[in-house]
Amino acid sequence: MVTATRVAALLALAAVSFSYPTSADASRRSSLNGNLLIEDVTDIYLFPQLMQNYRNLIRIQMGATFAEGDGLFVFGNDSAVYGISLHRGDNVSPLGALQLPERGLTSVLRGASSVPGITVFTAPETLVDLMAGFDLGGASLGFRIGLANGGEGTEPDVGAITGKSQTAILLGIGYSVAGDFSLDLAFDASLGFGSEQPDANTTTSQFGANISLSARAYSKQDEQIRLGLLGAVGVNFDSSTTEVSNNDTSGSGFGMRLIAGLGPVYSIPKMNATVSAYALVGIEFDSSDANVDTNGNESSEFTLTIPAIQMAAELSLTEWLIFRAGAGYNWRYASETDTNDTTESDTGGDFGWSVGLGLVVEEFNLDLGIENNWVTEGPDFLGGDGKLLGSLTASYSF
Repeated sequence: MVTATRVAALLALAAVSFSYPTSADASRRSSLNGNLLIEDVTDIYLFPQLMQNYRNLIRIQMGATFAEGDGLFVFGNDSAVYGISLHRGDNVSPLGALQLPERGLTSVLRGASSVPGITVFTAPETLVDLMAGFDLGGASLGFRIGLANGGEGTEPDVGAITGKSQTAILLGIGYSVAGDFSLDLAFDASLGFGSEQPDANTTTSQFGANISLSARAYSKQDEQIRLGLLGAVGVNFDSSTTEVSNNDTSGSGFGMRLIAGLGPVYSIPKMNATVSAYALVGIEFDSSDANVDTNGNESSEFTLTIPAIQMAAELSLTEWLIFRAGAGYNWRYASETDTNDTTESDTGGDFGWSVGLGLVVEEFNLDLGIENNWVTEGPDFLGGDGKLLGSLTASYSF
């Protein structure tokens, strides 16, 4: 039974939450510092076959403005589950909500996260994002398709027509096997097309593609410990053509990445808690040629991440209040060679932490990602930054 105290606490925190702007980060996962071995509903954007674990769910994620956020509706039965998602306005990166921008390479399972060549045009709004998952008896199969389009233009009575547009297509397929050794696999491909005509004599067009294979596996060690494995390999390429007064200039780019991770996941029944920590290594290479018809326009970047460490914990303080926190560190070596064959390199590490709360009333959940500055500096009436929440997500299972 829901007590008056629980309802009052939930409403009070919700009222405070809506007093502050929010961002589009996934609330629970961002509170865990992006930890990927603690399962979350946002897994379905990469592994649509896992929708069976979250069927009959409606979830609304509030963004910083009324035009930002995320909506998810999952419905079905034991054999087939379907999902439809309404997305935030960041769909140059259709899976952007799955990764915290500051994590970089440590966001291993980013899938077909972006179309690298399509960066100068209008960020398209998602028109449709559909998913389907099917139970195969001990295994599951899932599919995802997303389509985004956006643009703007001017057609004056006198003078040149100007404008720009962009279209992105996301295709994904996933397969999972359950058991003492469970495995989630995903293949993703995103395609992007863009064009821009700033004046009567200039036309620019771009094409980009990102293809990746991602995996997550768990090996059961005993009743409380699972060993988790993460991995991803991907390539991306893009091309561009600029025509100025019938003179063409063509450019191209190519990139590849390989990332792997390993670490334990502990389940602690006494506190209804989950604790996870893992290490990652990653290699990423990108090259570009601003003009393929002439020499001396090539540049390249190389990044080695070794190691990156992620740790997070989630525990129930009461039957209705959940505490979450996470921390991450990555050490990397990076080098860049410019068009003059000058190479610059640097080494260094990044550290970050996160904290959040979950409120539970029967089948209703409210997830709050708390801003770092609010924790360390306090609200504005104490001289701090004042912003309480980085994200807020409400969900209901029916």
